[in-house]
Amino acid sequence: MANAADGKDSQATTALFPGPRSGSGLWREFVDASPWAKGLWAIAVLVGLVDAVRWHHGVGFAYDSLPVWQSAHAILHGGASWDRFVYLPGCLLVAFPLAVLPFQVTEFILYALQIVGIAYVFWAMTRMINIPLGSVRIAWAALLLALTGQLGIVAHYENFTLLIIPFAAAFFLAIERDRPMAAAVVLGISLTVKPLLAPLLLVLLLSRKWRETAVAVLIPVVLSAITLLLVVAVNADPSRFVHEVTNTFSADTGRPWNISLGAMAGYLHVSNALGDVARAIVVVVSLFACWRVWKAPRSDAGEQAVWLTAPLFVILILCFSFAWGYYCLLLVPLGFVALKRDRAADWVVRVGVFLALAPPLLVYTIPGYPNSYYNEVTNKIHHAGILLNGVSVVGVLLALLGTLMHAYWIDDAARHAPADVPASEPRTALTP
Repeated sequence: MANAADGKDSQATTALFPGPRSGSGLWREFVDASPWAKGLWAIAVLVGLVDAVRWHHGVGFAYDSLPVWQSAHAILHGGASWDRFVYLPGCLLVAFPLAVLPFQVTEFILYALQIVGIAYVFWAMTRMINIPLGSVRIAWAALLLALTGQLGIVAHYENFTLLIIPFAAAFFLAIERDRPMAAAVVLGISLTVKPLLAPLLLVLLLSRKWRETAVAVLIPVVLSAITLLLVVAVNADPSRFVHEVTNTFSADTGRPWNISLGAMAGYLHVSNALGDVARAIVVVVSLFACWRVWKAPRSDAGEQAVWLTAPLFVILILCFSFAWGYYCLLLVPLGFVALKRDRAADWVVRVGVFLALAPPLLVYTIPGYPNSYYNEVTNKIHHAGILLNGVSVVGVLLALLGTLMHAYWIDDAARHAPADVPASEPRTALTP
């Protein structure tokens, strides 16, 4: 019994990152893979590289990373530059080491981090759902993700959203392995860079991890406060930072790349009231799905955390006044979890996540990007652009429908659960 307990403790404290023995294990997964899986992986890597190179040479490259580098570089030299800086102040602490380097070097490092981050997401999520990287379905997922073109576009803009997804994967893996403090630290760091993963705080709150929740919240607060003190110390005006953030997002609400339901109502020339009703319905359904997943969990802790928070990401993407298309990358963990089984709910989620991410694929099939889609000067969107945004919206709604179906699904394993372990209350780190 002691040995069994030690084994459980060892498994619970497994690292969230590949250890020294992981390399040979991962290599073995690919070596043992079928020819189909190897071929799909090869095509996926090739498509991803071609896509990234294509966007790398596009107009507006380094759209987001350059302002961050410029702001950090200015502060290091006794000044401030807030033009287009729309992140939390604490993000500058992460940028300071990179700001010491020439921007061309920083740009290369960020690009490399994005590639490593994608690889880590596949490693972490496959560990969580216990499917080897060399499986055909994971290889198909890699190819479909590469075909959507999302990774290339985010690399093109050097947006930090793609850097956030590995933090989400690490968070879910930590929850699965019953390491809530590690999950809190990972979440806190991600919130410092970009607060898109704030819905994950619900996982810690519902499991009554008060100390871990405080850590996750205090990390971005403390780091941002330290940064503001540094800004004041160099006699820079922090109000310019606040102005830039508020001005940018207030202006972006009318931009043609906005995929929120409010924006879609405007594109389709329907009343604002109808758009508000649609948002209210999505909020109610999403919160109901969260409640249902919480009350009747169907899976282990990490997977449950993904199902629980996915509807909150739906709200984040569709129901605020503004959302970029690549916010749909937040649904990538949900897509991985839906690969574990082949229920109707999982297939609906798979289709939904693919459609949510697929609009850049239309860029390849409909010629004339971006002029055939929208006019950046006049902020006018054309029919192809409405189609582009609409596909994402439909995909996100399908992902929500699949989550709701999952919440009501009764597995055979749950139906035949032992009498001393109620099917509605499986052992999970999310259950207090």
